[in-house]
Amino acid sequence: MGGAGKLLDFVTIEKIAAKAAETQVANPGLERVVAKPTTDSEGRDALRITLVLRPEAVEALSGDAALDLLVTLQNDLQSEGEERLAIVEYATETEMKEEEEDTLEGERQDAELEGDEG
Repeated sequence: MGGAGKLLDFVTIEKIAAKAAETQVANPGLERVVAKPTTDSEGRDALRITLVLRPEAVEALSGDAALDLLVTLQNDLQSEGEERLAIVEYATETEMKEEEEDTLEGERQDAELEGDEG
């Protein structure tokens, strides 16, 4: 399929993750996929892939299904030439909104501190 060593764009990564999730997540449990750059525990480039699920799908997702999804997703990404490790997380839409609000609040506070120093 893909060539070795290429970095896939995030839209492609999100499509691959959504396809992998279709086999493991109760339908219609997947709301969206968010892929972002991150680093692994050794400082290497990695992917942070968040599967945003409906609350009932989170409750229905077994440990075996979550593990199968992780393996399938990593294999699918590698078959397309993606070398970065996929760090997969699960969240509900409510949790994602709370995280986004926390991030925005932190950025606002950082900007205020920089303004006070100048």
